[in-house]
Amino acid sequence: MATKKTDATTVLVTVVGALELLHDEKDRQWVLQSAASKFNVTLQMPDTGGQGGSGGALGAGVTADVQSAITKKDVRAFIRVKKPATDVQRVACLGYYLVHTTGQPGFTSKDVATAHTNSGGSKINLTRAIDNATRRSKYISARSGREKQLTTLGEDVVNALPDQEGVKTIEADAKSGRGKKGKKARKAKKA
Repeated sequence: MATKKTDATTVLVTVVGALELLHDEKDRQWVLQSAASKFNVTLQMPDTGGQGGSGGALGAGVTADVQSAITKKDVRAFIRVKKPATDVQRVACLGYYLVHTTGQPGFTSKDVATAHTNSGGSKINLTRAIDNATRRSKYISARSGREKQLTTLGEDVVNALPDQEGVKTIEADAKSGRGKKGKKARKAKKA
């Protein structure tokens, strides 16, 4: 079967069309940053004249710092830029870092522990943090054997960091979509 080659202009038209469906500038920026992160591309944002905010030079600086830390394989710099506020966010950040620096989709608890030590992180109950990141927060999931993988929710959370309000929004959206259908189905079944 022959594969059809797609040129950059066609892809750009598709991307712009998809972004036009989003009416919020923050949503558009989040989509672009997430896509850039997925392909290890650094976005250069226009200067906002020192206004800061989430869409200007500050956002570009964070993205550039993240890309730099991943390229240099510097876990300390990565954690410093992402500023995880909880142990489960730290585990998600470490998993994200491992996936993007090793090129492997999976990682083990031992890999996370080594990355945590290399990041200069304070002493935490890493076993519990990994368990909570898996069972409660759903940031990581089982892959195969002892391997774990970052979920899309975990990736979204890491991409949103260090913006804790953005993390709360992502988590709220995930919780509102998770489990509702099952509860309605169970109620209907009982009736």
